Amino acid sequence: MMSTLPGELYAYQEIAKRMNQVFWADNPEQTKNLFLVGNYEELYGRSAAPLESDPLDWLNAVHPDDREAVEARLPLQAAGSFDMTFRVVHPDGTLKWLHDRAFLVRDPEGKPLYHAGIVEDVTEARLLEERLRQDQTMTAIGALAGGVAHDFNNLLAIVLGNLDIALAGDLPAPLHEALTRALDAADRGAGLTRRLLAYSRRQLLTPGPIDGAAFLRGRKALIEDVLGAEISLRIAIEDGLWTCFADDRDLETALVNLAINGHEAMTAGGTLTIAADNVRLDARYATRHAAVTAGDYVRFSVTDTGAGMTAAVVDQAFEPFFTTKGVGHVSGLGLAMAYGFARQSGGHITLHSAPGKGTTVELYLPRLVPGPNDGAGPAA
Repeated sequence: MMSTLPGELYAYQEIAKRMNQVFWADNPEQTKNLFLVGNYEELYGRSAAPLESDPLDWLNAVHPDDREAVEARLPLQAAGSFDMTFRVVHPDGTLKWLHDRAFLVRDPEGKPLYHAGIVEDVTEARLLEERLRQDQTMTAIGALAGGVAHDFNNLLAIVLGNLDIALAGDLPAPLHEALTRALDAADRGAGLTRRLLAYSRRQLLTPGPIDGAAFLRGRKALIEDVLGAEISLRIAIEDGLWTCFADDRDLETALVNLAINGHEAMTAGGTLTIAADNVRLDARYATRHAAVTAGDYVRFSVTDTGAGMTAAVVDQAFEPFFTTKGVGHVSGLGLAMAYGFARQSGGHITLHSAPGKGTTVELYLPRLVPGPNDGAGPAA
């Protein structure tokens, strides 16, 4: 702590720490730090000692993409005010969003006395804003995809019906073969609309009790076939796993699609781990994640040892038809379908990935609890 300011200001030390803030003051020329209290090391990820000789040492923690903008606005302090939100990078790579507000204090004659400011950690607020924005985007995309899929499905029903009628007649072999190919293509189109409806949460689900442990053991061979010989499958199930409430067919589809994604990510082989455990999401978690209800969930986690994704790819991974593959490659709907299934089931889905660290998708499904009349329903 450094200070030539009145001693009573030190009373703010505990306040600043508890509020995860930093109170600071520099001389008018910004060549000397006069006062510093709070969680500087925690917010900036670096020692406060260099500030004694260089009050602008904190700039070295600013994210490279933000530093130019921050430096460009520093002269505003001399004009009387500075108000900006920016990112800092800790030595371990952790990113934090900080909000710095500063102003110039003058004596009664108007002579500058010092620059004073407050820095606060706004990381959680920024992350929540981003999640809300992403949720709104996904909802809008889902509404569009669902509307198109619904109308297209109606048109396909007419096509499929007429093809069935035509194929029932006595047709020359070439024509019968051509109509059969057309029927197969229309069936694939109907499958696509079902996947889009799943993403938009408009598909018809038949939820019921699912014993997650028995469910995973019963699908082990199926998933091993999907992965092939180059990738090993590991299944980890928590003792006393709760019963969850969802559509078992769609859960199987979601896990198989996630396994396929993992297979594609592990081009040189590897290990896919599917784990199931009990999780209680509290009110604080629900507040920080859009459209999540606090409660008990069964979490199915699918982890691969592949190349991982960048943050930019993670942000778009749940969007339908988003792909990092080149033109001409299939754009899958696996993650988008899992997203729609989780949301329509009253659950939640997250994706964690980083380059070189693989990918984990966590699917949360509501725990089944007895109802008031000995029935059952989701806990969340």
